[in-house]
Amino acid sequence: MRVSITLLQYDHGLIRQVVDVLGEAAKQRMVEKHLEEMKEIVGFMEKFIDGFHHTKEERFVFPAALRSGSLSNADYDDLIADHNEARRLIASMRSALKAKDYASFSIDGKKMADHMLAHIREEENDIFPKIEEGLSTEEDMVINRQFETFLEENFSEDLYPATETFANWVQDNVLGPGYFEYLR
Repeated sequence: MRVSITLLQYDHGLIRQVVDVLGEAAKQRMVEKHLEEMKEIVGFMEKFIDGFHHTKEERFVFPAALRSGSLSNADYDDLIADHNEARRLIASMRSALKAKDYASFSIDGKKMADHMLAHIREEENDIFPKIEEGLSTEEDMVINRQFETFLEENFSEDLYPATETFANWVQDNVLGPGYFEYLR
């Protein structure tokens, strides 16, 4: 296990929790009832998913994996295309909220949830194992230091606890406490 990949997987857990809520809210036509939470979710996607998580992958992990040969150029291009699609959907959801077009927000929200869940599955099942295999312990430590510096220079030191609190808050507010446990 490489520390940098483990941290990205931890990010994925937080991302999944929030996009699961978004997907359920869109599917159950609950967006208009939870506008404040939907605005907060879009902010989370802009700041945490794109500004933090995708940026760590694009600046630090993917370049190292390309150098080591554990990430092909084709896979890299596909991953960047996925990130760009997420950015497009986030912008579209932000615009739909501003225009009070909740039907379009719901459509894009469902697309975003499906997109991110598929993207995370691909990274965790296919991409990350290859990257881990190709990263030396030394390279992993360099990436981990880059992650730490990036966090310190751009985000509050409580980013992870605050994000966990947010993910639980939005899940409880939109779907109710224990919603996903109840479905199991």
